[in-house]
Amino acid sequence: MGSDGIVRLWDTTTGELLQAFGRSSLGYENATVAVSPDRQWLVVGRGWWGAIDKHGVPSGRFLGAFSESGDGEGALESLALTPDGKIENA
Repeated sequence: MGSDGIVRLWDTTTGELLQAFGRSSLGYENATVAVSPDRQWLVVGRGWWGAIDKHGVPSGRFLGAFSESGDGEGALESLALTPDGKIENA
């Protein structure tokens, strides 16, 4: 994630920017990111708000938001995806 709050996905072989993700002009801050096992989508945990955004990797489209806590409150300090694509956080 850049200092501007935009999550960028790069091809590490070529150095090419593949996609940029941000929900608003404010972007993301204090966020954590995880990519799905099939690399078709990624999730961004919006740290202080405890909410998680889902984005399509190939399209860059915002696919929805939800909260692991149910109320969108409480800090989300880490985020990971299991091999079957389920979200784990702490």
